[in-house]
Amino acid sequence: MRNLIFLVVIALAGLSSSLAQEGEASDASIDARELEIAETIRCVVCKNQSIAQSDAELARDLRAILRERLEAGDTDVEARDYIVERYGEFVLLKPTFSGKNFLLWAGPFMVLILAIFGGIVFIVTRRNIPAGNPSLTPEERSELDAFLKQKE
Repeated sequence: MRNLIFLVVIALAGLSSSLAQEGEASDASIDARELEIAETIRCVVCKNQSIAQSDAELARDLRAILRERLEAGDTDVEARDYIVERYGEFVLLKPTFSGKNFLLWAGPFMVLILAIFGGIVFIVTRRNIPAGNPSLTPEERSELDAFLKQKE
């Protein structure tokens, strides 16, 4: 009887050991996924840090929400989209390209094109302005000559 109890205890210990290792492997994969996603989400308090780098309380809360979603069985995309849905696209360190943020992506290029176009227009119009005094009409020339004779 004693041997039977001893064998049952050893079997249960081995079973719990294998379950613990499986749980640790599962936790390790969730940790890695959480860190990978957290690197792409901006800390709303710190602005230029990801929630993985930030020590702000809100960043800790966002990491906890992210972890809950991953443990609940969400994929990486679903977990990230859940946070974006709640806090807006501002929380992404690299915003996605969409119609809503078209100006964010295209704005710098449009400003550059306008600056180049403005520079070209400026240079072309400067070339068409004659150097020195513009020529006078005959009436203006005669008035100028009369004025200069009067001064002498």
